[in-house]
Amino acid sequence: MVKLKKTLLFGVFAASLLLPTGQSARAASLPQAAGPSPSAPLQAPGPTGQPGIEEPPALSRREKEIAESFPRRGVLSPQGSITLEPSFEFAHSSVNRVALEGVTIIPSITIGSIDVKQVSRNSLIAALAFRAGLTDRLEFGIKIPYVWRSDSTTARPIEISLSEDRILDEEGAGFGDIELSLRHQLNDGGDWPYMVGGLRLKTDSGDGPFSTDRDPDTGRQRELPTGSGFWALEPSLTVIVPSDPAVLYANLSYLFNFSSNVEGFGDIDPGDSIGFGFGMGFAVNRKTSFNMGYDHSIVQKSTLNGRTIAGAQTTHIGSLVLGTSHRTESRRTLSLSLSAGMTENAPDVRILIRMPLGIQ
Repeated sequence: MVKLKKTLLFGVFAASLLLPTGQSARAASLPQAAGPSPSAPLQAPGPTGQPGIEEPPALSRREKEIAESFPRRGVLSPQGSITLEPSFEFAHSSVNRVALEGVTIIPSITIGSIDVKQVSRNSLIAALAFRAGLTDRLEFGIKIPYVWRSDSTTARPIEISLSEDRILDEEGAGFGDIELSLRHQLNDGGDWPYMVGGLRLKTDSGDGPFSTDRDPDTGRQRELPTGSGFWALEPSLTVIVPSDPAVLYANLSYLFNFSSNVEGFGDIDPGDSIGFGFGMGFAVNRKTSFNMGYDHSIVQKSTLNGRTIAGAQTTHIGSLVLGTSHRTESRRTLSLSLSAGMTENAPDVRILIRMPLGIQ
């Protein structure tokens, strides 16, 4: 029973930390079967009718069903299962920028203008994801997001006398970039960490920054884009190390952004991205788990017609992630994660709520 409990807890960990699947959600929702007391082991009669060698307690029918569902030691959706996962994500970021257009002769004298800007960005993404177990080790997924965005920019040239700030509000809403994914469990675990390889394809189905309407006079966008405007392919590797009562995990990925020929601009490559992360999950009890980790992305410089765009820089985006998963009384798993930006270009705060629903 102790070994069975540990196996069940690992199933919950794998679901909440990496890939919440219908299998692990169902395993976590199964009630603990009441078996014979370990303090009163059964004794089989010997050849002469005397007590013989002690035998382990017999498993009940429910215990056998649970134990038989874990021999393959899988962390992905089992073959034939389908999981529907709605999610809601909110992100907020604020940036203060000082733009200098001129020449500084000495630190106290500037010829030109100085423009101070404060930009506040908010986004809300409602997504619907489907996952299907093609085999016990291969999983296919699709994610369809709908995006709401709003930006508010406050600017004031401090070298020019103005009675009030200039405020510009922009909004945008629509379907985002649809994503397709494949995940494959590479090994059975055991004495080795569990390793899962992934491949994600991001389309350009959302409205990109170069396809939105612009004001012919100012050139400003009339509405914010809901997609990146570029196709991307991301291979990844995730490693899970069970260490009762905790689970350690780490991941590494590389995002290939494909260049696109944009009318009026030329061939634009937004730059590839290297991502890595690590963390730990801990079971509070059989219903609730807690995890914390760190995610970091290094976005390379963008290029135009093969040349680095003026002013483009390598960008670091790092976030501290705290999360929890809880199985409700209705046997549904609710996951909540909070990300706090650790670098200048990372969102200040990001909240993600999701609830996997097994439909088959």
